[in-house]
Amino acid sequence: MTWKVTNSQDYAPKYVKYIIDTEAVTPGTVDYNFDVLAGTVDVDWGDGTSSTGLTTGVTTHTYASAGKYTVTITQNGTNTFRPDIGLQEISVQHKPIEGGDNFWNSSLYRMAYFASNLKEWAYTDFTGVTSLEEAWSNCTSLTSFPSITAPNVTDASIAWSNCTSFTTFPAIDFPICSNFLQAWKGCSSMTSFGACDLSQGTFVKEAWRGCTSLTSFPAIDFPLCPRFDQAWQTCNNLTTFPAIDLGSQAASTVNMYRAWYGNSSLTSWGACNTSNAYNIEEAWYDNVALTSFPVVDFSSVTNARSAWQNCTSLTSFPAIDFPVCTNFYRTWRNCSSLTTFPLIDVSSGTDFRDTWRTCSSLATFPANMFDSATATNYTNAFYVCALTAASVENILVSIDTSGVSNGTLGISGGTTAGQASWTTAATTAYNSLVTKGWTITANP
Repeated sequence: MTWKVTNSQDYAPKYVKYIIDTEAVTPGTVDYNFDVLAGTVDVDWGDGTSSTGLTTGVTTHTYASAGKYTVTITQNGTNTFRPDIGLQEISVQHKPIEGGDNFWNSSLYRMAYFASNLKEWAYTDFTGVTSLEEAWSNCTSLTSFPSITAPNVTDASIAWSNCTSFTTFPAIDFPICSNFLQAWKGCSSMTSFGACDLSQGTFVKEAWRGCTSLTSFPAIDFPLCPRFDQAWQTCNNLTTFPAIDLGSQAASTVNMYRAWYGNSSLTSWGACNTSNAYNIEEAWYDNVALTSFPVVDFSSVTNARSAWQNCTSLTSFPAIDFPVCTNFYRTWRNCSSLTTFPLIDVSSGTDFRDTWRTCSSLATFPANMFDSATATNYTNAFYVCALTAASVENILVSIDTSGVSNGTLGISGGTTAGQASWTTAATTAYNSLVTKGWTITANP
């Protein structure tokens, strides 16, 4: 069965037409929901019967026999109404609606929500529309979307979420829209995303989460946005990410929690503006194809927990300072291809548990890394590494230099140089730390 909106040629009174094919259902029953802002609507059901003076609510009509019927909904006066696209009894093929300016309600909240029968949506002028919240959410049969006009839309949250048959999304300008929460979440067949104007976006949390077929992302800047948490999470066919502006507002306001989590095909990540990011927890977790990372500004980051955990192809890490970061729990855990690590500012760190744990190729670690740190918790920080005797010396001497007492350090396992091969300086620092109340596990 098909249902499509055809072009009406008359705007006085405004009306819209649907063609309903009931041949698969005899008799065919259609439940139609009217969302009338004011006034009433009349309906010609196309079978010689009609209903007049209908207001907001559900109207049921039964066709006596199978066939195709043209349904005409006429608006009385200048009122606006929102048509019910989500008819589950029929397959929907939407065609252009001619209604003139202000034909639509300003809010299209859940207009086609869960309309799994919706096959096509044609161009529509949404000049008077301000909200597309959940408008096409869960339209699982919708394969594409036209380049609509959306100059006044401020809320596109969940608008196309779980449109699992989407293959592309066009370049649509949203010049004043701020809310893109979960807008395209779960569009698992979408391979490309247009160069849309999202410059006023302040909320893109989970916007593209689970877009598992997306292979690239356009250079779209988000200068006003503080919320990127889980924005591209599990986009596991995304191979590159561009150098874009990820928030130019006040320092320490940008949240990147799990922004690229699980992007297992990502081989390169652009030198984005990250200067105002405070939270990068698990941001690149399980990016197993990432081989290098650019020099970016993490001067506002306070939480780097598990940021690059399981980046097993990462062969080097740049000299990026973290001057105010306190949480380094598991930050580079299991980066098993890292062989060296640079000298960086981690002086504010308080939690180094498992930070380089199972970095099984890590042999070279710099001197003076912890000279100014006040941390006491290095539990399993270097467990199952490949540290040379010189690197072990650098770690022990630096922690001893900090003057901190009663801490825990794990430097055992793997092929890390054992105590029998330590330098005199390493042994001296070890003994000094033990005297200060430190518990240190090391290879014999």
